[in-house]
Amino acid sequence: MSLVEHLRRHPFVIRDEERIRTRAYFHSLNATRPLDAVANWLQAEREELLAYATTHLAQLAEPGTFELTYDPPISYVAKVDDAHHKLSVGSQGIKICALCESPVARFSTTAHLIGEAFGNRRLFTAEECDDCNHKSGRELENELSTMLLDDRVLGQLRTKGRGAAKTRFGNHVSSVGGSRKPGPLAINTHEGESSVEFRETGPDRATLTFPPRKLRPISALRAIGRMAFLALPRVSRVQVASVLRGWVRGEILIEPAHFWQFFYPRSFDTVGITVWQRRPGFNVPEVVAMFHAAHSLIVIAPSTDTSERVVLPSLPLQTPGGTLEGWASSAPSDAAVTSRTQYEFTGTAQMVLHRVTEPMPVIVALEFAERTIELQGTLTTPEPDCPWEVIRYDVSIDALAATLIAQTRNGGRTWNCELSMSASTSAMELTRDLAEMAPRGMSTTIREVSGRQIYPVSRGWLPRQPET
Repeated sequence: MSLVEHLRRHPFVIRDEERIRTRAYFHSLNATRPLDAVANWLQAEREELLAYATTHLAQLAEPGTFELTYDPPISYVAKVDDAHHKLSVGSQGIKICALCESPVARFSTTAHLIGEAFGNRRLFTAEECDDCNHKSGRELENELSTMLLDDRVLGQLRTKGRGAAKTRFGNHVSSVGGSRKPGPLAINTHEGESSVEFRETGPDRATLTFPPRKLRPISALRAIGRMAFLALPRVSRVQVASVLRGWVRGEILIEPAHFWQFFYPRSFDTVGITVWQRRPGFNVPEVVAMFHAAHSLIVIAPSTDTSERVVLPSLPLQTPGGTLEGWASSAPSDAAVTSRTQYEFTGTAQMVLHRVTEPMPVIVALEFAERTIELQGTLTTPEPDCPWEVIRYDVSIDALAATLIAQTRNGGRTWNCELSMSASTSAMELTRDLAEMAPRGMSTTIREVSGRQIYPVSRGWLPRQPET
């Protein structure tokens, strides 16, 4: 029963009641006690949960070991950017801060259980006062959001405003991100800068190196500890979470701090915190916490006792029967470290839009009768004070008229440029016509090419190497 209860509450186990009902029905047909509906249902539920866990979860310990050592989890999960049915976790009536335990603390601000930077718009805590929300919540959360900045950019998570997560190094022009789904990931590189590097390594394959970022790793892990502590019921905090509270508040030093990080190529559509509390009589850390957001899942088990044995919970597989990509890490201290990440992509034509501040080739193919006219247009990024931003490069086939479309940054106005052409129209003529009609600050040229393919994406075009 303990294993079933763990699976019932596991955030990545889907409990399909229709399948359970069908299985229970067949149990009633075959069972010696066909009228015992409760027993048939429980048996069917156990079988379905175990079958799902076998194909969708990775066991990181001997089967049953973790479930024997820890109580069933407490989990809070929210759909990314879903602000419906807001939930305030914790006691609503007793206004005593769970972290500082001050009876005179103020609760005038809204404290998020999980930071907004990770897509949480639904889960809040009623037991963190204004001072702790500022000191522990915001300061620690900033370190965690920096630690997972690259993942947040890849997941195109929304910021506190209406924009999307974006990263750049210092005052450099090159950047990654800033585009929301369902559009492609925006990658802006600048010749002469190496803070962002995007290289095609083969057909539909590329590597992307993100800008360096500086963070304090233990502070980032303490941010996960804060979520876990506030997710626990008040009684549980008193019984088993004394080390966790002291660590979050900075009263207890744990160095090195061990953690386990797992990368998921497909971004999570939820964000959540899950906490397991140890059962009496076991020499293991008092709490194991699992945080997932964007492309990352991180597990922590803070403890001051080096003799305690760490047992990890079952974690979700990226695909049923697939593999789990992760690594064990340790932060020796909370000193600031500089980190840089490189990712490898497949299917780049469908998922990224690569723009550079130097002219970027865009390939357009027009059909005329049974012939194909191939033209390559180069759109140069406008000057900073130019109100226009090229967001689409569309072509109208009607009457052999190419239509270039630009739009203001705020999306208020649209500029259309129609260029009449025929099979004998030269690139010089198109460039001249375009220069006369382009808005101020936008430079556009057209030149002929051949032997190349087009790969459309939703907000732009990704150039490919000529085929041999």
